[in-house]
Amino acid sequence: PFIIIEFQRFFEVNKYLSITNHMWDGYWFLANGEQWKALGPDLQKIVLKHAAVYCQAERTDNNNFNLALADKLQRQGMVFNTADTSTFKAKLPEFYARWKQEFGPAAWELMERYTGKLG
Repeated sequence: PFIIIEFQRFFEVNKYLSITNHMWDGYWFLANGEQWKALGPDLQKIVLKHAAVYCQAERTDNNNFNLALADKLQRQGMVFNTADTSTFKAKLPEFYARWKQEFGPAAWELMERYTGKLG
């Protein structure tokens, strides 16, 4: 994400930036299993509801910040290359099939409940 490039000042050592429309996102929402179960279903429902809302808000903020930073990074000398993402997209069915098999249908269905249908 452009935020990392800006805050870590990568633009000082990297001239080129390839736009691939994907990024690693290391924001994990984790909880201690025993403590989570101790909350009970009503509190779990509240936590999950608000986690979903604020996760989406964080992603929206991140996207808006990235859009604002694109111009700044170019002014700082970075050259943007827009990748042809069709080659990436062509590999997704194979990628999804592998991980669906690895995780199993129950886990995959649970994930797709939150991400939407994946391939």
